[in-house]
Parts: sequence; C-alpha cells; structure tokens
Amino acid sequence: MEIVKKAKISVNGKSEEVEAIIDTGAAKTMIDEETLLKIGAPHMGNRAVQSMGEFKDVKPQYATNVEIDNCEFELVVTGGKKNLIGHDFLQLAKAIMNEETGEVKLTKNYIEM
Repeated sequence: MEIVKKAKISVNGKSEEVEAIIDTGAAKTMIDEETLLKIGAPHMGNRAVQSMGEFKDVKPQYATNVEIDNCEFELVVTGGKKNLIGHDFLQLAKAIMNEETGEVKLTKNYIEM
C-alpha cells in the first residue's frame, strides 16, 4: 500500500505544499528539484545515491524545512523527480506506521492522556 502525506517544503518564508510518498526503504527524503529551486533552497553539493535496483547516480542536495502534520525539521534533502519521505524525517518524527490501513502517526512531542 502506498502511503501519501501532504508536506510543506519551505526556506526563508517561501514554501510549497507537495504530496509525498512515505518510503520506508529510502534513507533520505527526496523532493522534486523544481520545487526546491522555486523556493530558493540552498544547494549543498552533490551526493552519490543508489536505488533499490542497484542504479547509482549523483544527485544534488538542498537544505530546506520539511513539515508534515505539524512536525517540522531542517533537513538536507535530495533533489529529484519525485517526492519521497525517507528515514531521515521519519526517525526524527518518531513515526509509527500501519501499512495495512495506511495510517502514519508522527509522535514527536505527542503526549497520550
């Protein structure tokens, strides 16, 4: 099951909202490079990345804020052609996922009463 969340991508007051797939197999978050350039995300160099199909490529890295369900973190994300939320964000947000129902609960700062 594909789990999709709305994510706000922002830098210095400029932001865009995108739909992003929760990708439990991705180490890093990837955001569409056009979106990153549109909001003026600073380029942080390039990094070699490898996909599950063993395909290796060099991709640009950008500094930005990523916000989902009121959990916001500063991340260095990979610029690409897709919007994928990876382990870098999910671990910071202390995500709990039910892949059968598609429910994702971000538990950072969450207090159950």
